[in-house]
Amino acid sequence: MGARLYEAESDAKIEDFGDFCPTPKLRSLVPSVDYSDPLHQLPLLLVQLTKFSCGGVSLGLATSHIMIDGTSFSHFISTWAKIARVEPLDVLPFLDRTLLLARDPPMPPQFNHERFNPPPLLIGGSDNQEERSKETTVAMLHLSKTQVEKLKHMANVSRATNVQSYSRYEAVVGHLWRCTCKAREHENNQITKLYLPVNFRNRMLPPLPQGYFGNAYLRIAASSQSGELMTRPLGHDFQNLFSR
Repeated sequence: MGARLYEAESDAKIEDFGDFCPTPKLRSLVPSVDYSDPLHQLPLLLVQLTKFSCGGVSLGLATSHIMIDGTSFSHFISTWAKIARVEPLDVLPFLDRTLLLARDPPMPPQFNHERFNPPPLLIGGSDNQEERSKETTVAMLHLSKTQVEKLKHMANVSRATNVQSYSRYEAVVGHLWRCTCKAREHENNQITKLYLPVNFRNRMLPPLPQGYFGNAYLRIAASSQSGELMTRPLGHDFQNLFSR
């Protein structure tokens, strides 16, 4: 109940999908949701097993993001794989969601939450509707280990002395943020935001139990002017950006 399994066969070969970059073609391997059905009748999990003419198979999954986040979904997939391999389960899912009940009465915000502020308007335009109506292109960027290490070195060479070393993830994200501003040809004083999901499982006091099954992340926002991002070094005090 709540899970639906589809079995499909395809004349295609698994190599026809290349590096599995998200494309409309790849969507055919993932079960789709019919949102014309009443919401309470939609399955919480859909699974599609596709058999290719070359003998390969793919397993496409879709689930409700309201129910779980990426960490829980990854735990679900790895646990399913261990069951299929007849391996013991090291971490069982913790299903008690009452640990994250809202306060009663609610507590008012303690500081300015940047992520809840209205999105920045594009300079030179009356509103953002024109930009939102443009088609989005999806691309898979391949970064070699050497390229990633080079970005990390660039970030840490120019970082403030009172800031801990930047990780590879932070260096790549910062680089992509700068490249996005440049590609969009922003004005120097254009306000731009970067949204990041933060897992708070181990940041709570006490931390959530291991294997907590649900949503345990917050979306945070950093903001800056495009000109500041593109003209300053890659590692110019990200700490200040995230504290704004």
